[in-house]
Amino acid sequence: MTENQKTIEELMKEIEFLRGRIQELEAEAKETEEKLKEQEAFTRTVMDHLPIGIAVNSIDPAVFRYMNDNFVKYYRVTREELASPDVFWEVVYPNEAEREKTRKKVFEDCASGDPERMVWNDVPINRPGEKTFFVSARNIPIPGKPFMISTVQDTTEYVQIMSALRESERQFRTLFENMSTGFALHKIVTNEKGEPVDYIFLAANPAFERETGLKREHILGKRVTEVLPGIENDPADWIHFYGQVAIERKAQTVERYSAALKRWYSVVAYSPAPGQFAAVFSDISDRKRIEEETEKARMFLNAIINTIADPVFVKDSEHRWILLNDAFCEFMGRSREVLIGKSDYDFFPKEQADIFWQKDSLALESGNDDVNEEKFTDATGLEHTIVTKKSVFTLPWTSEKVLVGIIRDITDIRRGEEEKQKHLHELEVFFRASLGREERILELKKEINALRQELEKN
Repeated sequence: MTENQKTIEELMKEIEFLRGRIQELEAEAKETEEKLKEQEAFTRTVMDHLPIGIAVNSIDPAVFRYMNDNFVKYYRVTREELASPDVFWEVVYPNEAEREKTRKKVFEDCASGDPERMVWNDVPINRPGEKTFFVSARNIPIPGKPFMISTVQDTTEYVQIMSALRESERQFRTLFENMSTGFALHKIVTNEKGEPVDYIFLAANPAFERETGLKREHILGKRVTEVLPGIENDPADWIHFYGQVAIERKAQTVERYSAALKRWYSVVAYSPAPGQFAAVFSDISDRKRIEEETEKARMFLNAIINTIADPVFVKDSEHRWILLNDAFCEFMGRSREVLIGKSDYDFFPKEQADIFWQKDSLALESGNDDVNEEKFTDATGLEHTIVTKKSVFTLPWTSEKVLVGIIRDITDIRRGEEEKQKHLHELEVFFRASLGREERILELKKEINALRQELEKN
């Protein structure tokens, strides 16, 4: 074999090797292309289904190379509307003043190259005939490329929620600052055994200052034992009381006297969070003083009416007994507790109760004093003859009319009168039978006159 033939054979082998390598490279390239297509499809699928809007675009002019469905959805536009170059601003921001203001800021922020400036939160977008909506956008520069990755999120619901929260907070703050009752929030302090030994003032409203005389700037952040030295020895045991509320998280309502503040308080305490308690309270010192004075007046009134030997009662406009003396209870043969709040129908036969009710109504309607002689059946079934005097009194604090009555039992008097009438009748019969006996007649006349005078007195 000549030298040329060897060279040609080697070249053919080299060419064959290169052809095989080229085929391998083509196969690898094809495989790589397939992988790239798969990766691109995967990436596009992921981007298309991201919960945010995303696009790849230039800034000036605004030309989009890619955008997912959420990008146009959140901007409330269509792909067709953004297909032409540099129409983004006109389509998204139809209001010229709003458009120029937003565009100027975006361009300046992007030109700065500062990533922190290329974030725009809760941007309002207004369009004629549509409700305002809000978006938050961000631009991410692609290194070495004249493009940006633009992301957008619809924050309309978030803005609405935050607006509602701010309004709710404003209303709460207004209520907090203007409520008529005192309010304070505290943190309980416990010892190593978990027992309440103190508490710290966290917040208080202006009414708290009025109700306690303590200024917020002097107490917030401080312990109550600092603010009110000796409170741990207060008979009301405020620290333990509030401690139980904070630890057990059970609401409590009490009325207690504060020895430290020398005032009575009505307190509603509850635990809004573990280890904390809130107290809503009002100064009831005036009410307690009035109640005490009222109780003294009631005791004084009872002492007076109980010295009256005749039964005394007071009925309200519904004919119920609201005040009785001891003589009335004894007269009825029942205790005060049984009688108070009841009416005649609860104790008397209906025919008698009807009469009492009718006469009471007449007195209440007319406002005039009323005196009646009535029949009355006691608890044992015995019938009495009574004289009842009733007067109408208007309560100054309610303008309600009440009936004040006093009873006198004249059963014995009426029985004595009946006996005297019977004796007088007998004497008159005897007188007519003794017309011939002048002396006896004179004596009888004297007796008759004496009986008549006695009857007239009664």
